[in-house]
This record gives sequence, structure tokens and C-alpha cells, in this order.
Amino acid sequence: MFISKKKHEAAMALMAKANVDLEQDKRALDALAGKYKRERDAARIEAAANADDAAKYRRSKANLKQFRTA
Repeated sequence: MFISKKKHEAAMALMAKANVDLEQDKRALDALAGKYKRERDAARIEAAANADDAAKYRRSKANLKQFRTA
């Protein structure tokens, strides 16, 4: 099947535009993934700090209970 040079150039231009669109979408998705990774890491750090605070609270509560019964 033979296509004209004009149709061939039009098809090549469409494919080039599609590649540019895909690259832009990929960059946007990579940026979004990075944002969510940073948020997840921050949440993990906060959860670890909260767990540490809770453990300190339980230990201090146990220590107070020990002195009250003595």
C-alpha cells in the first residue's frame, strides 16, 4: 500500500506529538509518585515518633503506679 509523502509526514508529526505527550505524562506521574513517597516517609517517621511517645507514656504510667502502691 502506498501513502503519499504528505500523509506520511502528517503521521510522523502525530507520532512525535504522541511521544511528547507521553513524556510529559511520565514526568507528571514521576513527580506525583515522588510527592507520595515523601508523604509516606513523613508519615512513617511521625508514626515511629508517636509509638515512641506512647511507649514512654506507658513506662511513666507504670512507674507512677508502682510508687502509688508502695
